Amino acid sequence: MASPAPGKSGSGSSLNGRFEIHADAPLPQFDSVSAKAYSATETRNPASRLVALVCDPRMPIRMDYLSQIGNFAPAGMMKLAEWGVIDWATENRRRLVAVLEMPGGERVMPTLGSTIRPMDESDLTTIVLASLMPVMRELQSRRLTHRAIRPNNLFYADASKRQVVLGEAFSSPPAHDQPDFVETIESSMADSSARGNGRQSDDLYALGVTLLVLHLGRNPVADVDSDTLLRDKINNGSYSALVGSYRITGPLVEVLRGLIMDDLKERWTLADLEMWMNGKRLTPKQAKLPPRATRPLVFGNEEHLNLRSLTFGFARNWEAAGQVIRSTNFENWLKRTLGDEERVNALVKVIGPLTGVGGGESGERVVTRTCMVLDPPQPLHYKGLSLSPDGVGPAMALAIHQTMRRQVLSEIIASRLLIGWLGQQTEQRPEFVAYHNLYENMPVLLSQSGPGYGFERVVYELNRDLPLMSPKFERYYIVEVEEFMDALEKAAQETGRPAHPIDRHVAAFLGARAKAVTDQWLRPLSETEGTSSHALGIIRLLAMLQNSAKKGPMPHLCRWMLDLLEPAVKAYNNRKRQKALRDELDKAVGKGALADMVKPFDDAAALDRDKKGFAAAMTNYARAAAQVGNLEREAARRDTTAQQMGEQAAAVSCGIVASIAISTIAIIYLI
Repeated sequence: MASPAPGKSGSGSSLNGRFEIHADAPLPQFDSVSAKAYSATETRNPASRLVALVCDPRMPIRMDYLSQIGNFAPAGMMKLAEWGVIDWATENRRRLVAVLEMPGGERVMPTLGSTIRPMDESDLTTIVLASLMPVMRELQSRRLTHRAIRPNNLFYADASKRQVVLGEAFSSPPAHDQPDFVETIESSMADSSARGNGRQSDDLYALGVTLLVLHLGRNPVADVDSDTLLRDKINNGSYSALVGSYRITGPLVEVLRGLIMDDLKERWTLADLEMWMNGKRLTPKQAKLPPRATRPLVFGNEEHLNLRSLTFGFARNWEAAGQVIRSTNFENWLKRTLGDEERVNALVKVIGPLTGVGGGESGERVVTRTCMVLDPPQPLHYKGLSLSPDGVGPAMALAIHQTMRRQVLSEIIASRLLIGWLGQQTEQRPEFVAYHNLYENMPVLLSQSGPGYGFERVVYELNRDLPLMSPKFERYYIVEVEEFMDALEKAAQETGRPAHPIDRHVAAFLGARAKAVTDQWLRPLSETEGTSSHALGIIRLLAMLQNSAKKGPMPHLCRWMLDLLEPAVKAYNNRKRQKALRDELDKAVGKGALADMVKPFDDAAALDRDKKGFAAAMTNYARAAAQVGNLEREAARRDTTAQQMGEQAAAVSCGIVASIAISTIAIIYLI
């Protein structure tokens, strides 16, 4: 059955109109570590027994794996009926869900701490291996790895318990949910989020450990902590560390030793396992332990007799390791005690002279390069974080809100340590070329600080199926650019929408997923918010996406953008021009076309004319104001002169009147 594209499914609890997921009917017995199980039914067949796994939206999903198992033929794995994204009403958000056929029986082992009836060689062969071998062959033909083979991820196909089915492997990054004891030494060294897809040999190792647990009826190392077990595996071999004092006899020893083999070249292949099932008996392989030194090197309160043990110790205590690496004691131990002068020479080429400062590189990078030279198959170790090259993407996605881990992962990318790790590998695998090209380009994207770049951009580049993690749109579960445009139109109709739709996550998502979104479109997003250039940059970008996605009218989004464009309107000073712009914007909103909203602002000459006109008006205003000032000052001077002249005239008049009066009085007096 062809798998649907994420985000193309129906509404409510209906998936593509074909399946109903019942949120009120959980099935905890089918829960995965990273997904919750619910009852599901096919609409055309209400009696169907299906289970829906609703995935954690924060977890990077293995969509590449999910998209390839829709038509999976073997009966030894839970069959996928359909998958897609639905509206999960209980949380008011969209969630990815996968509908699978429900196994008819219970889990083979309820939990890793459970005790069950031990399976003998016959049971393991006829029930477990006979069921899983077709699955392994099908995965091999599709170049897929399961990475979730473990005792508690097996179910009985029915009540007869004569056949098993393998559980899901898509709801989290590869091997993320695997217990350390089931994983190879190299894989268990890595952070659980950064183990990578691995190879079928990793699945075969996990299958061998699963067979061992089922044969014993219990987890033989349930009481041993992961670090102690890993050191035991390194020093004594995985088989010895896991089996311990238990006695395994008969032909079963061959298959367990063959599968739980640390040396990849000696580990059984699928063909070897098939030959054993067909009756060909092989001599049990003995663990090939790493070369031992004649005397131990003490580091971290432990005695180390081989390079793998020592480099693992360096990785766990990297702060103290740098000083030891630069010591004469370490160089002598490598040359004389371990007798590996070739490794010393290789190490000197990478980090410079062992004694002294050497190389000028920071201590943590010296430790990283030392580990990759002395034991190349190990994951890359840096500042306490260990990862495989194809596990970096999921690790970054899960660290998006963790400041310290973000910093460490950024340093790994920026310093090109992954390129160095790839260069040290003695086994050159085809995918290494792709990894090299990929990580060669990431430091440039990481170093740019503007929207569309930085840590967020690298996350989306390395996780091509990761949904948009912006707090503004996370609940929509957006994987494709077209889905983002649909979500914008929906968000525009909601109350409490943000001032504008572009944040660092959105810009990085668009830069990674849309080929047309180049620096030309991202650069304006760095402008100050609330300015005309910032608003126009956002709307031009969205208009381009609307046209390239061939989306129809988006009136609600256009209405949302009106307020954003107000600074651009007010950039014009002419009130008539402002009114004309608002009229044009109203028409564009009615048409639902973002491109029409920015057209009026593309006329640079009009804005220039407005600026020149405004400048001329300001000049004329200044001149008029000056003239008014002059007139006012002149009027003030005239008033003063008139007052002075009036006062003088009044004084003269008064003098004349007084003289006449005095003269008159004198004449009268004389008469």
